[in-house]
Amino acid sequence: MLHKKVKASSLKGSEGSITPLYSRHALTGNVTRYDFPETEMLPQTAYNLVHDELMLDGNARLNLATFVTTWMEPEARDLMAETFDKNMIDKDEYPQTAELELRCVNMLARLWNSPDHEEAVGCSTIGSSEAAMLGGLALKWKWRERMKAANKATDRPNLVMGINVQVCWDKFCRYFDVEPRLVPVEGTRYHLTAEEAIKYCDENTIGVVAIMGSTFDGSYEPVKEINDALDVLQTEKGWDIPIHVDGASGGFIAPFLQPDLLWDFRVPRVKSINTSGHKFGLVYPGVGWIIWRDQDALAEDLIFTVNYLGGEMPTFALNFSRPGSQVVAQYYNFLRLGKDGYRRVQQSCQDVALYLSGEIARLGPFELLTEGRDIPVFAFKIKESTHYTVFDLSERLRDRGWILPAYTFPQNLEDLAVLRVVVKDGFSHDMANMLLDDLRRHLRFFASQPGYTPTSTGGGTGQHRSCFNAVPSPSEWIRRAKNPCLLPATSLSSPRLSGDAAAVDAMKDHLEPLRLSSAARCASRGILVVGLPRRLARRWSPPVPKNPACDGLPRVWMRSWLCALPFSTSPITRSGINLGHFWLLDCLQLFHTPPPVSLWGHTACLYAHTLTCNDIVPSRRPSRRIVALPRKRS
Repeated sequence: MLHKKVKASSLKGSEGSITPLYSRHALTGNVTRYDFPETEMLPQTAYNLVHDELMLDGNARLNLATFVTTWMEPEARDLMAETFDKNMIDKDEYPQTAELELRCVNMLARLWNSPDHEEAVGCSTIGSSEAAMLGGLALKWKWRERMKAANKATDRPNLVMGINVQVCWDKFCRYFDVEPRLVPVEGTRYHLTAEEAIKYCDENTIGVVAIMGSTFDGSYEPVKEINDALDVLQTEKGWDIPIHVDGASGGFIAPFLQPDLLWDFRVPRVKSINTSGHKFGLVYPGVGWIIWRDQDALAEDLIFTVNYLGGEMPTFALNFSRPGSQVVAQYYNFLRLGKDGYRRVQQSCQDVALYLSGEIARLGPFELLTEGRDIPVFAFKIKESTHYTVFDLSERLRDRGWILPAYTFPQNLEDLAVLRVVVKDGFSHDMANMLLDDLRRHLRFFASQPGYTPTSTGGGTGQHRSCFNAVPSPSEWIRRAKNPCLLPATSLSSPRLSGDAAAVDAMKDHLEPLRLSSAARCASRGILVVGLPRRLARRWSPPVPKNPACDGLPRVWMRSWLCALPFSTSPITRSGINLGHFWLLDCLQLFHTPPPVSLWGHTACLYAHTLTCNDIVPSRRPSRRIVALPRKRS
């Protein structure tokens, strides 16, 4: 991810500093956030400061979006800690680490059925993305050699692949000036097929990329069928087109769970295979691997020799220095697990994936695209159009820490929105049942809210959004304010509630009967929370509407409520904190959800990152210790 320099002039108040106030560790002042501190601090203080910020990260074990390993044995972690200082590129200084890399390359070549009469070559990389790019470069260089030998132009190379490829292949084509020929998906065909692949090939095709484990749905592409189709094409056209297999995930699954499947060096046109050691290779990030069928598949002028680290060392990589600890951990796993151990781990992951996908299909609203029978990854969609989407479900699952990505498929299937589950080592049947319980809980919630407005973007990855619908325009708010049951919950930061002063004023008039009575500040977020006047609370005294999403949570009966709705982005500055304007919603039309607020002495203490209108805060009466806002007398 690219990051921009933060302008110091744009920072207000405490935005430019961290204020941890570790008095016990002699840190009672501010620490600059985007600039070097002028002075040093104690190691324990620096540790606490960084450690406390990282507490806001999610729980990696509940991250079902990532393919990356999130658990390793303590012995493996100890080995990695012992070798953090080893530089993988410095093979003269660390010859034994280089020897472990050599052993891993040999083990993978034999795992992928490299013929005995061929001398496979390979290396480790920082991840499968770098490995894929090295494979692509080798294809381009060998194609260029063939074209030069035939006295043909070499200025228009292209690479054929499904549009479902991982983004590293788009990067390769752009960075290294190769035309990407992306085969679209359509209907129920979610990946590249042999029939479609050959339609995009010509004499400038440097190769075809076949994926063993699509990022979108976890399915395998038919490597052997593509090989046979290219054989026919060569017979007809004379084009000798090789195959690169992107086995980022499947490279560590197929050899153990589908040993009879022909996808590796048993397929003649497969010239190179890449995989990710930090996915189903079961190593923490980042380590990847690439193996070429033989030395002839790798052009000599791609390999550099350096001697300024001591000794002559050949290198083929996009970077230079990188840690050796991940290679050490990979070798540990190979020794520790062996073929039987890897087979047991991967089979366990697939068993959980098949169980979970089957149970999700039985819930009713969902339809499976894949079950997890290739790699232990599956995708599912909502069967029929309803008042919620996979994006809403993905966001609501975050309330217990689950991360399930929601996304749409690429070209020709942009309307197909799915959720994907990646089952990795450490995700047990018990955890699968916990996820199923939460899915049922949220389905009950959506069933209880027939007026819920669905979202069509988002998906639980990247920046956190409100778990409810997108913010309507001010004019739309006026229409909905006349009929409170149409008012949806919304985030307290409302970028669309601006630029329409007349609509904002009109909205204010519609909400005038529910005047503000009191407010509490959330200093960390600049949020105002407003409460009902006590006279209205006494008159209404509403019970808490039953909400299935709150099953098993403590219930509170109340006589007044706290909730808020932004109607303007014009800030009120008080004590250096930007406070937005908020007006009250009709509480009877809102459902009680688990509030991100604790009430200590009747004072609202907000500790959530985002507060929505559905987050209703019960209180016996407005606190006299919170800031009072002016209001008209009745």
